Amino acid sequence: SYHTSKDNYTASLNLAWNLFDGFATRARIAEAGHELERALEAREKIRMQIYQDIKQAYLAYENAQQRLHVARSSVDMAKESLHMVKKRYDGGAEPITRYLEAELDRTRAGINQAAAFYDGKAAKIELARAIGTLSRLWSQEK
Repeated sequence: SYHTSKDNYTASLNLAWNLFDGFATRARIAEAGHELERALEAREKIRMQIYQDIKQAYLAYENAQQRLHVARSSVDMAKESLHMVKKRYDGGAEPITRYLEAELDRTRAGINQAAAFYDGKAAKIELARAIGTLSRLWSQEK
């Protein structure tokens, strides 16, 4: 019998078992799976947007470089044309309007070259932003 002066031991075990939860656990697992799928799809969408942004920036940079090359050639041709027209004008073979047109063409070519140059700079900055090296580009420019 139990008495305070005797060495007595008592052990108990209490178990709680949820035998039926109305499929709530299965629903939570399915919901977590759908959340994971949505997160993976969002990550893939962001990755594709970054890829597209980089590709567009690179193509814009290449386009600007080609336009600059063409603009430089255009300036050279306009200078040569002006030189030839000036010689003919000085000799009396060309009217003043043709001489002024040649000067205007040279000036326009120079303006187009300057615009292409700065478009190339802007495209380079946009490309650096797209690939995440903008701060490095700024430190090189200083």
